[in-house]
Amino acid sequence: MTTAATKETKKPGNPTFVARKTVQDTDGPLPEKTYEFELIQTVDQGKPVDRDNGKPLDAPYPRIFTRPNSGIAIDEATGVARAWRYIVGQPSIWVEDQVSLEKVDKKVIDAMLGAEENQIEFIRGKCLVRGIEKLKYHALCIHDAYEAKKRQYKPVPRIYRLTNPDKEVQRALGIEDLEFKALKLAHECTEEEMLQSAYTMGINVDDITPSGINIIKSQFRSKAKYDPKNPKALESLQFFITVMENPMTKIKYIFHQGLKQGIISVSQQEGKLTWAAPNTAIMDMDAKKNVVDILTGMVLERNELAMTVYETIRNEVSKDLAD
Repeated sequence: MTTAATKETKKPGNPTFVARKTVQDTDGPLPEKTYEFELIQTVDQGKPVDRDNGKPLDAPYPRIFTRPNSGIAIDEATGVARAWRYIVGQPSIWVEDQVSLEKVDKKVIDAMLGAEENQIEFIRGKCLVRGIEKLKYHALCIHDAYEAKKRQYKPVPRIYRLTNPDKEVQRALGIEDLEFKALKLAHECTEEEMLQSAYTMGINVDDITPSGINIIKSQFRSKAKYDPKNPKALESLQFFITVMENPMTKIKYIFHQGLKQGIISVSQQEGKLTWAAPNTAIMDMDAKKNVVDILTGMVLERNELAMTVYETIRNEVSKDLAD
């Protein structure tokens, strides 16, 4: 069987013509995502100020910051300056593509641009755009003030950026994982482990009566929770987990309790660490230095004398907790 060769038929027209591609053809948003644009520079105009001292009330941005929804911009796909306007329901942001509005009176167009649905607003520095809002997304991307705009029609300061959605999602998942781990450690640890870690975290652990333990537990568990208002909340969670998993935590607490409960002392004999009750010297020790850290370091270095002192104190402290 013979197959006839297919002859390519060229369409009439300019053979050098290449179909124009716009930013919408190449950089379209994904419908299932929400994109966050954020202001990156202080905008003084419209910022509410305190009546008495004149200082801004909502630093660094006003509650609502509006960007123009029409103008001229460089189409980065072609390098051509084109008129654009953001009107919901149109097939494109480019004026020449909005065929249905070609014969509409200018006053009507102005009224449409003034409609609430066609505004481009940053609320407290943020502008959230759903992936299905393609026109709004593209309008924000072609602005000369957009940080990632490669070619500006007019040289103006970059005012806002698009945050990386994937990076933000990963960060959110990372925070959830850390908080889950921290809370799990906080709720599953023994009372003794809680006291050891709480001491290192700066929580007062002197009162180990039932009511005192409850106060310590409340403060301790609160440190395992993520606080979005705290700019260092992520670091705090990581610190919590590190303290809980660090072998030094228990050692430092035991030596702290040894000094606090008077099992050992650095004040009975000058330059000596002593067993407090019989007032017998254990080793040389400078009372002006951090005794707990010095003894902890010696235990980690497997110093036999320090390890003996540690075990003796640990047994005494454990009896107190059991009682």
